[in-house]
Amino acid sequence: METIGLLKKGIVVTATILMIACGGGDGGAVGPVYNGLLTQAVVDKPNSKDFSNTAYTGSGASGAFAGVDTDNPNQSASLKGFAKSFRAFTKGFDVSKGITGAPTAAVENINDTIPGECGGEFSFNINYDSETGSFNGSLTFSDYNDCDGTTNGNVTYSGTINGGDVSSFEMTFNSLSFQGETESITMNGTGVFSQVSSTTDQIVLNVDYRDNNSNLTYRTENLVIKTTDYFTYSSETITGKVYHPDYGYVNVVTEAPVIVNYVDDFPSSGILVLSGQASEAIITFTSDNTYTIEVDEGGDGTIEETKNCTWQPDECVI
Repeated sequence: METIGLLKKGIVVTATILMIACGGGDGGAVGPVYNGLLTQAVVDKPNSKDFSNTAYTGSGASGAFAGVDTDNPNQSASLKGFAKSFRAFTKGFDVSKGITGAPTAAVENINDTIPGECGGEFSFNINYDSETGSFNGSLTFSDYNDCDGTTNGNVTYSGTINGGDVSSFEMTFNSLSFQGETESITMNGTGVFSQVSSTTDQIVLNVDYRDNNSNLTYRTENLVIKTTDYFTYSSETITGKVYHPDYGYVNVVTEAPVIVNYVDDFPSSGILVLSGQASEAIITFTSDNTYTIEVDEGGDGTIEETKNCTWQPDECVI
């Protein structure tokens, strides 16, 4: 049987992944609650860039695609980055490894506290039922610092392991805060992972999250990110509601799957449509660093403006 030391190692890796590479948070942060507009937005030429970033990266008006490569200095604390990290967390999480105890015990428990490499700590607790495959537990971050930043907040989770793989996983976040050198995000809410097939899984996010730099709070409502893995790339579809505090919400629909090559940080193709009140923005990914935003202010199929945008630098020109 695997030793308990291997489980501890896995938990440390998990905590690092959850920090979205840039780490961080303010121990005194109050969990955000969305208090912006709740009505459907009118998408127009001025706000279309804000919505494109909020809908795809979840990072307000200064979005940058965030992956899970901890050596990538260009990552930001965005909700998109968190979704990718949550997916990586879930797919790499196996509570059945490393749990020791009485061989006749169906339900086993372990808990421990892990110090940060540069300060602080996080503690974890796991309960695992080897007969049913169900598990639950918690993570508590207290100024946990991996030398790239600190993390604070609480996570509770539960799920099921089937055939050695996680088939379902739900996490609830309570004032979970991340902060890098320039980026900072705090969130409350839930993320639910489920395995659709051997190659396809989905994440559902219901989250209120605050950009601590701008002090603006955003919301996702039943935002479903479905991902299919292929040999050299992944294919994503995104649906649900995204709320911007100044404008209200848009409905997100995937018109063509978003393709992300594993060697790239940014999508190479795909189309998302953001629908507002008698208006919409069409986001078309055209290469691994470029995309366009087409604005239909009247919702009649007439494009009033086309913006040609790049991820690096994060800018658009008309």
